[in-house]
Amino acid sequence: MVEPAPGEVSHLMVHTYRILIAFLILSWIFILLRVYTRTVIISNFGWDDTAMVSVGAIFTVYCGTIIYIFHHGGGTVIADFDQLNHLMKIATISESSYVLTMMLIKISLAIFFARIVVKRWHLTVIYVFVTLSVISSIATYLYIFLRCGPDLDQYLIRELIRDCTPIQLDIFMAYQQAVFNSLTDLAFLFMPVLVLWNSPMERRAKISVGVILVVATLGAVCSLIRFKYIKGVLKNGDYFYQAVHICMWSTIEAGTCIIAGCTATLRPLMKIALIQVQVTLPLSRLGSGAPPTSTTLKSSQQSNHRSSRMIRIPYNDLEYGISDPTGSTSLLPKIPEFVELVIRPDPVILAPVEDDTRPRPGSMFG
Repeated sequence: MVEPAPGEVSHLMVHTYRILIAFLILSWIFILLRVYTRTVIISNFGWDDTAMVSVGAIFTVYCGTIIYIFHHGGGTVIADFDQLNHLMKIATISESSYVLTMMLIKISLAIFFARIVVKRWHLTVIYVFVTLSVISSIATYLYIFLRCGPDLDQYLIRELIRDCTPIQLDIFMAYQQAVFNSLTDLAFLFMPVLVLWNSPMERRAKISVGVILVVATLGAVCSLIRFKYIKGVLKNGDYFYQAVHICMWSTIEAGTCIIAGCTATLRPLMKIALIQVQVTLPLSRLGSGAPPTSTTLKSSQQSNHRSSRMIRIPYNDLEYGISDPTGSTSLLPKIPEFVELVIRPDPVILAPVEDDTRPRPGSMFG
C-alpha cells in the first residue's frame, strides 16, 4: 500500500474530524428518537434499547479520544517521546472503545432480531453469530491492554524495544476481529430479508420495513472497506500517521450501524407522524379559506378511519408489521377519530315578496 503524502494525510484528518462530529450528532439524535418511541409511543423499553444507549455512551468516548488525538498531533509524525507516550494511552482507550461499541451494537441487534424472527433456525443463526462476535471482541479488548503488559506507562518503551507480542499475533488479532465483525454484519443484513419473506405482511408494509432495514448494508460495506487499512496501522513506527484512514472508516462503520439499528425501531413514530400529516392537511386547507373538495373530504374520512384503527394495534404489527399471536397492544396517543368540517353555505336567492294590500276573504275587513 502506497503511503499518502503528509499534506494529503492532514487534509484527510480534517475530513475525518468533520465526519466524526457529524456521526456523533446523528447517532445521538437517532438514539433519542428510539428512546422516545420505545418509552412514549409503545411503552416497551427493552434490553436492546438499553444496549443501544450504552453504545451511544461508549461511542461518545471513542469520538472524544479521536478529537483529543486530532488536537494533539494526530495525522502527523510525532517525535517527542512524552507526547507520543501520552497519545498511545489515549489511542489504547480509543481502540478498546471501538471494539466495545461494535460488540454492543451486535448484542442490541441480536436481541432485536430475536424478537421478530419466525423460525427456529433463524434464532439459532442469530445466537451463533453474536456469540462468535462477542468472544472475538472480548479477546481483542483484552489483547489491546495486555499485548505490552498491564502497565500502560511502559507501553511505548516496551514497544520500542520489541518487548511486546510478535507482529504476527497483532495481525491475527486485528483481522480475526474484523472478520467476525463483518460476518455478523452480513448475517444481520440477510436476516431482515428472511423475516420479511416469511412474514404475513402486506406488500406495502414489507417495502417500508425493507427500506428501513436495508440501511444496515452501509455498515457491512464499511466494515469490509476497513480491511484495506488494518495492516498499515500495524506497522512499527508512525502509528498516528498511518491510522487516519482506519479511524475514518471505523467512525463511519460504527455511526452507520447505530443509525441503522435505531431506524429499524422508528416505524411506530413514522406511522404516527404520517397519520398526523394526513389529519392536519385537510384542516389546514380549510383554514386557508379554500372550500374542501370531494377528494379532500374523502381523504379526511380515510385518514380518520385509519387513525381510529391505529389506536389499538398489536405490538409487533405496529413496530415491525408482523402479527403478534399474544394480542398485546401498544399505548398510542389518542388521535381524533372525527374531524369537524365547517363549510360556508352557498348563497340562497329568495323570490321578491309581492306588495298585496287587498283584503283577503274571511278577514276582519272582508
